[in-house]
Amino acid sequence: MKQASLSVVAVLMAAGLGLMVCSRTAQAAKPAVESDKPLAETVEMTSTKAPETKLASPAPKASPAEMPKQEMHEPTVPEAEPTFELPCGFAPMEGLTQDDYIDGWPRYIVCKKDGSVMALVTGRTFAMGSPQEPNEMPVHQAKVDTFYIDVAEVDNAKFNRFVDKLKGGSVLKDHPQLANEELSTATPHCWVSRNWEPSFASSVKSSPSNLPSYVQIEPEFFKEYWTPGVNDSHPARGVNFWEAWYYCRWVGKDLPTEAEWELAAKGGEDRLYPWGDIEPDSQHLYCNYGSEHPAEDGYRYAAPVTAFEAGRSAYGCYSMAGNVWEWCKDFYDATYYSAGEGTGKTINNPAGPPQGDKRVIRGGAYTSTIYECRTTARKATKQNYHGMNIGFRGVLRIR
Repeated sequence: MKQASLSVVAVLMAAGLGLMVCSRTAQAAKPAVESDKPLAETVEMTSTKAPETKLASPAPKASPAEMPKQEMHEPTVPEAEPTFELPCGFAPMEGLTQDDYIDGWPRYIVCKKDGSVMALVTGRTFAMGSPQEPNEMPVHQAKVDTFYIDVAEVDNAKFNRFVDKLKGGSVLKDHPQLANEELSTATPHCWVSRNWEPSFASSVKSSPSNLPSYVQIEPEFFKEYWTPGVNDSHPARGVNFWEAWYYCRWVGKDLPTEAEWELAAKGGEDRLYPWGDIEPDSQHLYCNYGSEHPAEDGYRYAAPVTAFEAGRSAYGCYSMAGNVWEWCKDFYDATYYSAGEGTGKTINNPAGPPQGDKRVIRGGAYTSTIYECRTTARKATKQNYHGMNIGFRGVLRIR
């Protein structure tokens, strides 16, 4: 069995990252240069009196026409260095060079609250969807603004800290049923209890004041798949949509939209899988999926979140194919692309249907066929479902 290697980013994540000082405005790193001090000219002083000389007659003054013309130059103004503004709680990853900044934004940042590394995904227009399945048709143009996405899925150790913080929590004032709800700056708290099943088809249409203002965290599902000290670095699974979304809000992030997720997986190109178009096999271990021989990649179930170095996306993200399905923020509609998105025009920051009873999941899992691990494959499930093969990662929007 072939053991997957870890990248530099993964090693930094495991060892604990040194963070830069958090400030509202930081400047892009600039390589140090040696300072050039002006050399003082040496003047030899002498007490010898200069010999008297006969003054010559003054030369005649030149006329203005004969005066040499002097070229006028505009003063040189140095170009302003690129700057970026990250929310407090996020900082550039230590060790970046000037080449690691794109339009003033650092290629990798760190979330101080959970220590996660996030990769920059530059905004662009890309071809979303595929002709492979009806719910992926038609291929259409989607424009997504710049954002950061977690390099790896949220692991057991991180999610457990969130669960511990919520013991004895309080009611949250926000209304998470609104799919396009803007994130608040307040740190959310959730009530740890059970058996809450809102009727989304009706509640979303009703007045916001009638919507439930809290959601339950049910840690017993997550803890069923976590053995402390044994699989801390494996993805948190058995996590429903609300638990994933509230974790993201707790650390200052959000769940990705379906368009953001697909762009991060494709790398802006028409890739069949995050690493390219090559099918994985026993000689090419790109991801953890349900092959005919489940343990040939070294993992019968979920794998560490930074396993399968060769399977990373163009942005450096791990396991965007296989391991666990990942929650997206969008409500699911199998005809969404054909009904509204595939009209021939570019859709700016698509956020999915306004309502529904299921949420999108993407990427496939260790239980999936490789076909389900394609970058365009779409599935969905109930928001309160605690799937043993469903996890998540977060995004930070900077627009």
